[in-house]
Amino acid sequence: MGTRYDLVENKELALKKGEEFAKDKFNGCPFIPTSAKENYNIDHALFTAVDLFRNRKASERKRSRSRCVLI
Repeated sequence: MGTRYDLVENKELALKKGEEFAKDKFNGCPFIPTSAKENYNIDHALFTAVDLFRNRKASERKRSRSRCVLI
């Protein structure tokens, strides 16, 4: 999840960098740009995180060391 998206001048470049960062550092977790100020993608980011967690099997959660991180 990327925050303060309302402050970014070049949104396309920021989106590309965020997606690459999430893919490289966080094992392919989705990158979702957000802005609390503009209420942009807040619900979508939260629901996506919950869905990702729920869709993982309990056995995968126990043995997997890779994690998605909300920053």
